[in-house]
Amino acid sequence: MAWESADDASSLGTWSRRRLSPPLVGIVGVSRHAPSSGPARLRRLSTLDRYVRLINDATLLRAVALELAGTPPVVATQLSGQLSSLSAAFVIGLDAPDAAEVSDQVAQAGGPLIVSFTDAVTTVHAAAVLAALEPLVVVHRARVALADASACPLLGPILVGSGVPELTFWHTRDASAYPYRRLCAEHDVVINPDPSASLLEFGDVKLRLPDPSDLAAFVVPGLFGALCGHGIAVSGVEHFVAAARGIAAVTPMWETLPGADKPLLSIGAIARHVDAAVNRPHR
Repeated sequence: MAWESADDASSLGTWSRRRLSPPLVGIVGVSRHAPSSGPARLRRLSTLDRYVRLINDATLLRAVALELAGTPPVVATQLSGQLSSLSAAFVIGLDAPDAAEVSDQVAQAGGPLIVSFTDAVTTVHAAAVLAALEPLVVVHRARVALADASACPLLGPILVGSGVPELTFWHTRDASAYPYRRLCAEHDVVINPDPSASLLEFGDVKLRLPDPSDLAAFVVPGLFGALCGHGIAVSGVEHFVAAARGIAAVTPMWETLPGADKPLLSIGAIARHVDAAVNRPHR
């Protein structure tokens, strides 16, 4: 198993002192219609298998690939019904509103824990912003702009929860009144999480972020290991904030992510930050 240290392993394995078998995580590919054979399905299956291997190789959890078809209510019913033996599910293939609908309905039915692909990618986008800010400015004084970020509705709340005090929301349609160049000049960091752009700009640096599938890989093992370790039934912004801080904490100075070849480096850091968030008294 790929642990950063024995301490990290024990942190991720707190459930093992209470259960005889590891929690089961479903890596769930969702489509509106029953998947047909062909290149598109092969790509989807390859993506599912990637996350299965990440979780199985790097955590004490057990992951399996599943394919579901239907509308969000149908998918939610399947996850909370015949698939209720799952402790958690990583749901791929839904946009943010549909994923939120599935998560809400499953939570109302009593589980399992749901984290969507959009949640995971958004968390890593937030981590990249925090890492970029580190050498530039104290986070609680930072000016951050989100460009064309409507597909990632939790990005703003995660950044605010991480201490960013000032957010500007900008869209391409605003360009005539507020040019993009001016947006960059007036903010410490500008992030465009749209997959067609996927840019992070700070100072004179312009970075193209990795493919969303690669971004999600930075957070999936550590986040599921930590949440399942604490028996969390419903994911919340505070958990994504903790995970983003964990990833940023192990990102080298002047970089925005730990390194595309080292997504597992963040597992222990995510576990520690989620531990702190879960154990922090509510006020």
